[in-house]
Amino acid sequence: MSRFGWTFFKLWLKPNLHSKIDDHFSDVIKKAKGRKQNEKFLNFMSDFFLSKGYSVKLKLIEEY
Repeated sequence: MSRFGWTFFKLWLKPNLHSKIDDHFSDVIKKAKGRKQNEKFLNFMSDFFLSKGYSVKLKLIEEY
């Protein structure tokens, strides 16, 4: 969905993928900004996308 010059989309991570990312980059995630693990993971993912040339903002929405 595009609005106000921004493009919004939902990105779902399966638990297995989240776990693999967490395992592979655990040292970097621990050093990321944030107090809670979810904040650290989101900041790590934002920094990762930025390093690849993508300017994105992430927001965690937990759905069950």
